[in-house]
Amino acid sequence: MTVKIDGTNGIDTAQLRPADGDPVAITIAADGKVAFPQNVQTLQNVKGSRVVGTTYTNSTGQPITVMVSGTSTSITAMAIALGGLIVYGSSAGIGGLVACTFVVPNGVTYAVGASAGALTIAEWAEIR
Repeated sequence: MTVKIDGTNGIDTAQLRPADGDPVAITIAADGKVAFPQNVQTLQNVKGSRVVGTTYTNSTGQPITVMVSGTSTSITAMAIALGGLIVYGSSAGIGGLVACTFVVPNGVTYAVGASAGALTIAEWAEIR
């Protein structure tokens, strides 16, 4: 079955359902432009709500990007855990800077830790 969605037959919104997902509403404006819903992500400074060694879960419904940097008061190694697996490590000398950017799939846990020395978070931002 074909449905014409152009507003001339009283239909200006359609609901499509992907085989493996929730329905998505698509609207045709009076000028003929198609409007799709958007999952807009924004850059957020989350430094104040994040703690080294604490595990967080991405429950946004979509992947997020995490950007974190830290300084050391001793020889420090930053470790990134995704889903309980250590996936990244970086080290710095005294007063050095360690940094990492990584993507966290929806539903996966993530943590930033210090596998050696002491790590002080300088910046922690997420695109979510």
